[in-house]
Amino acid sequence: MGLIQHQVGDLKALGATHVLSYQSDHLVDNIIYSNGEPIDSVLDVMGDPLFSPSLEALKKGGKFCISESAGVQTTNIDFRTLYLKHITRMLKAISDGLIKPVIDRTFPLEETQDAQVYFKESDKLGKVVLLPDEKTL
Repeated sequence: MGLIQHQVGDLKALGATHVLSYQSDHLVDNIIYSNGEPIDSVLDVMGDPLFSPSLEALKKGGKFCISESAGVQTTNIDFRTLYLKHITRMLKAISDGLIKPVIDRTFPLEETQDAQVYFKESDKLGKVVLLPDEKTL
């Protein structure tokens, strides 16, 4: 289906600089191409139908705002996608000394069970870190 030519013309007459169809098989590529790069921000009012493509088109460190959904929909998200968009920015800030992680305690990897108990039962201040044996690196 998609947009028909007179709809594109009507939308451009109203001031649109780019007209994209959410039904496109290449929506993410079309968004990035039209913008010249991944987008800075998303305002999602639809929910599931456009959630994944919107997140995929978002630049690292971009803003994603979810408004009340236009319908009663459920959105499934793989949080690794969201996490990976931001982890590189955070790691750079740590490496540049802009962020200093607070480490409460470290454990050798072979003491994972003790670390888990400590993590659940202590009044920690900061991260609990497992350290691999240097021979395994």
